[in-house]
Amino acid sequence: MKFFLMRGNGPGDGQVTFNSDDSYIDYDYSEIIDEKYWCFNYNDEVAPAISDIELSDGTHRALTQDEINTFGALAEKLFTEAETAVKEDEEKQQKLDDEAWLRDYTTWTVGIKKFRDELLSLSDAYVLLSNLDDTGWETWRQWVRDLPQQYDAPMKIDSWTEPPTNANNLVAEVYTNFKVRCETAKKIYDHYNP
Repeated sequence: MKFFLMRGNGPGDGQVTFNSDDSYIDYDYSEIIDEKYWCFNYNDEVAPAISDIELSDGTHRALTQDEINTFGALAEKLFTEAETAVKEDEEKQQKLDDEAWLRDYTTWTVGIKKFRDELLSLSDAYVLLSNLDDTGWETWRQWVRDLPQQYDAPMKIDSWTEPPTNANNLVAEVYTNFKVRCETAKKIYDHYNP
């Protein structure tokens, strides 16, 4: 077992680690730990074992077995609480980020229509210039034009038509980017709406 538990010097100065390289800081343990203690550092996974209490007056001594048990259990409890709180905060933030992402893909917003319009403008040359092979371009461009009528949301596109084989890198890149973004939005939506 190893733990580090610091009461610190009042609110926001507490720190905890338990059987981990992760550490949670900026906590207030002043109501939980007696003010005579500053911090506890224990690690029996190394030789020689580390066993140290720093008191608020700056003196040090080894932990007793009762203190190892008591403050080890407290460190485990506080670490678990901090870890859970951080994960919950991360999940809340991730959900907010995902909701912001989804807003652009649950309907045909101006920004999303720009992707579609860019695909059309980048492929204009294939139907306007006679020296380029235009095989399949009219059909593909019609598919792109019809997307908002066929699907009420970009994330609902379930049948993708690849650009013709002679598409330049720019057309292929914008198409792939658009497809990946729509498919990602669908995965995010399905994650929250199983």
